[in-house]
Amino acid sequence: MPSLRHRFWKLTLQLLNAFVYAIKSAQPPVDDAQNDLLSIRSLFALLTDGHLVLRWISSGNLEKMVLHNFALTPVGPKTARLADLVKVQNTPVWLTDCLEDCSERIRAALECVKTNVCTSFQESMKVLIRQVQDLPRKYRRTSRDWPTSPSTYMLSMNKKLSSLAEEVTTALTRSGSVSSADLEGELKVLFDDLVLKTTQMYQAQTEELIASVKKVEDSLRRLRVARSGSTVSSAAQTDDDKIRQQVHLDTTAYAKHLETLALLSETDRQTCLSALSPNTVTPAGSSPAGTP
Repeated sequence: MPSLRHRFWKLTLQLLNAFVYAIKSAQPPVDDAQNDLLSIRSLFALLTDGHLVLRWISSGNLEKMVLHNFALTPVGPKTARLADLVKVQNTPVWLTDCLEDCSERIRAALECVKTNVCTSFQESMKVLIRQVQDLPRKYRRTSRDWPTSPSTYMLSMNKKLSSLAEEVTTALTRSGSVSSADLEGELKVLFDDLVLKTTQMYQAQTEELIASVKKVEDSLRRLRVARSGSTVSSAAQTDDDKIRQQVHLDTTAYAKHLETLALLSETDRQTCLSALSPNTVTPAGSSPAGTP
């Protein structure tokens, strides 16, 4: 039986290589059809499974399975000699190198999974965040009432962030993974990074919108001055004021939702709140009479 040890070890390495291949091939393609939480949920499952295997290897279980227990296997009426057991207990350098190489390839595959999670979630959020640019079409020359509630796209954004937090929590509480400090740290950092990038994408869109609204407003003001020969002032709420007020309501709703994400670290929460421009969290003047 000791002569079969090498073959058994070779089979073990082949299985680990197959596991790495399975991680890579199981990742869904990142396209419009896959930008949902179901694909992200499967990616989190790959992360937890990969970390469980890494923890199993680092704990020495693989060596015990392949070498230690193998030497204790009865061979006919005899068992392995004590000298053989001592040699088995002293793990050779080549075996340590093989284990580290396998672990490194698993880690590299898991990094690809994390990248896929980030790309998939960010693409799904971009679709919603781009709707910020639709606000001018919603309020200019449409006679819409003064906005009093957040936009639908913002409610969807906040819902996605909450769902992402739930998926991360579920991944952390899967059987066996709750005690993995490395996995917990990686997933929390990943969550913080996704929230921060979402905030930055949203802020970039709102800043672009506010700048565009200001440019149009200034152009119209100069045109009125050129036609009348004097500065025209009006206390009435304009369509541009409505746009700014809607941005204010949306950003306020987003900022309040960040406060509810218990998984988000306090440092990154403050970073996200600080990233929101004062122009987007300041109301656009006073609302019309009778409007709070």
